[in-house]
Amino acid sequence: MTSSIGWVTTSRHHDGRRRRLRRDRVSERSAPRLAKPIGLASALLRGFSVEERLVYLERNGPAGTIVLNQPRRHNALRLEMWEAIPPAIEELAADPSIRVIVLRGAGRDAFSAGADITEFEEKRSTPEKARTYMGRTHHAFDVLANCRKPTIAMIYGYCIGGGFELALCADVRVAAENSQFGITPARLGISLGWSDLRNLLWLTGPANAKEILLTAGRFSAARIREMGLVNRVVAVDEVEPEVARLADEMGSVSPDSVAWLKEATEIIIRDPGVLTVPDAEARTVELFGGRDYQEGVRAFLEKRKPRFAPR
Repeated sequence: MTSSIGWVTTSRHHDGRRRRLRRDRVSERSAPRLAKPIGLASALLRGFSVEERLVYLERNGPAGTIVLNQPRRHNALRLEMWEAIPPAIEELAADPSIRVIVLRGAGRDAFSAGADITEFEEKRSTPEKARTYMGRTHHAFDVLANCRKPTIAMIYGYCIGGGFELALCADVRVAAENSQFGITPARLGISLGWSDLRNLLWLTGPANAKEILLTAGRFSAARIREMGLVNRVVAVDEVEPEVARLADEMGSVSPDSVAWLKEATEIIIRDPGVLTVPDAEARTVELFGGRDYQEGVRAFLEKRKPRFAPR
């Protein structure tokens, strides 16, 4: 029996010293030493070896990182990985000490080369099988897109197909300058989910979306940034520091405002007239007087940085 799923954390001792439970997160020959599994991981890890985990978590201060860990296959996403992503996000979203969630691939060769094509014959060879499989992938997309906490996709190397679609569900994308992007159903003779297409159209518009889809080509990080699909493109060695800076900025602002603004943005995209929101005007002022409002105003008047309580 094998398993591909598991969680590994970094944490601090009570005296403030950092304890590393996984020392080499990208090694293909060695695996992390595992402390007691956390939360939803316990059921998934029972009876399985550490080396076979394909998804794990890291905690580093206010940032929680989800790592897609199949570096020998450019972090291609197996079905088990798609299924592991939602509980991983929910695990971090429920942790009050985590302010920002980062999603990345193991190593620097790839964020993800997309769905693992070796599974296609077994899991996607008929419309019925494809529908079941697509339900799993879309659940991962939806949970990431609807997460109340800020999310960042940290991208090295290949970011292709379902991997790119997953990254597009994050709030912000930071890419290495040598990254390559593409969405390639036309190379495989398959279709694309409606929500996948809609998300691409929202972010880049029909002209760019058609160029990406109808050529099934590879696009440079610079070109993808021109299309508005990544926020920042930096040198390879600057990716992690840039993500850390961005996470620090996102982690220092009001959690209540972040959650409200994320939800409001999605509402406006889907319903520009805000016709589906009951008492829309009341929604726009619902945070005034709240605890984050009180701390934010007090900090401004006292000329200091606000200290928003964790959620």
